[in-house]
Amino acid sequence: MRQRTENFYAGRSVEVQYNHDSRGEDGEKKTRDALVGLEQKNRRECVNRETEELWQLANQYFERDAVHLAVADRLSGIPSLIYSLLMKSVLRQFCIFCLGAVISIQPVLSCDVSDDTNFPRSAALAKSTNRPLLLAFIGTDWSISSLKLDREVFDQAEFADDSKYNFLLCKLQFYQTQERFLETIRQNEELATQYNVQEFPTVVILSPDGREIGRLGYISGGVKAFAAAANAIIAKSRQQEQH
Repeated sequence: MRQRTENFYAGRSVEVQYNHDSRGEDGEKKTRDALVGLEQKNRRECVNRETEELWQLANQYFERDAVHLAVADRLSGIPSLIYSLLMKSVLRQFCIFCLGAVISIQPVLSCDVSDDTNFPRSAALAKSTNRPLLLAFIGTDWSISSLKLDREVFDQAEFADDSKYNFLLCKLQFYQTQERFLETIRQNEELATQYNVQEFPTVVILSPDGREIGRLGYISGGVKAFAAAANAIIAKSRQQEQH
């Protein structure tokens, strides 16, 4: 006789054939063992299939919205232990992704550029970290020398290397063709008057406590030439403070 048993793990039925005349305990035990064996086999097949599908979903975790709902739906038939292990794997992958994201933006966070517009905050940061502050007055959309300084020096990744250039930068943008916030315009104009800026670009070098220790303009030669000139001024100022 043929007995049909529905297998809910694999989503399909399996057939078990046994002798109807085997009515003894041995026959019943063999029948039960056969059913259990097939059930376990199909369950393992289902788990492997579901695991593969789960990883496919996990790999798309950051490309699909509400993917956790899809994962939960896929895991509805998987034992809790395997569910826990798989979710730990997904969580580990998520943490690795986040760590990679943090590492990838670290050069920007460690960059010695304090703020492009906010002078008070830049000055406070320079004081708290005991670093000189480069206050750069830039004619953003009209001064060719300013554009060259910005492109050849300030925009270069090498300029942001902490191990080489131990100072902060605050760029003050002066526009002719673009409107900016009145508060920023007022701040920049007041600073230009305070430091008697007559030409652009002008880079006023301030000590950590806000004293002017020197100034620079455009210097050809890129990052190395400009940084060397700035570091020379800073080193001279520190030597004078020690005497």
